[in-house]
Amino acid sequence: MDTDTIPNAYTREHGNLRATSLTREMHEHTCGYWFTVTSGAMAHTAFRTRNELDVWLAERGLTLSNALLDAGEWSTTAISGSYRTSLDRDIDRFDAIIPLLTTRVMDNGQFTPAKITEDEWYGIRTVHYMNVNYR
Repeated sequence: MDTDTIPNAYTREHGNLRATSLTREMHEHTCGYWFTVTSGAMAHTAFRTRNELDVWLAERGLTLSNALLDAGEWSTTAISGSYRTSLDRDIDRFDAIIPLLTTRVMDNGQFTPAKITEDEWYGIRTVHYMNVNYR
């Protein structure tokens, strides 16, 4: 399935990602996060634990280019690879997706089920999820 042309779905590729571990002072200015991911210079996502970051990376088929220090010690590294998100409004199409794995994502302040597929030609993973605002 060509995810770039799915009607009633918003598909986007995310690349140029970096992971950062925060110092205690930086952590105190967050909502409890110790690790952040940026895309270019823009915030992308954040995690309270290293395990949460590692699971997120693995689900999307991404890897850290270099070692990342522990929480409380500042370090940053590039993330190798990219992934796609596909925000859908067609429940039948979403239900028909046969995923590589299932997870959940945050959408508009709510956790919602997600299905991850992998493009057999390029190896890039896509995180499919339903728009929580669509009724």
